[in-house]
Amino acid sequence: MHARSYLGFLVVNVLRK
Repeated sequence: MHARSYLGFLVVNVLRK
């Protein structure tokens, strides 16, 4: 599991909000 990829995805989602 790549936690970094998951965290990055969540961060991008929040920023794109």
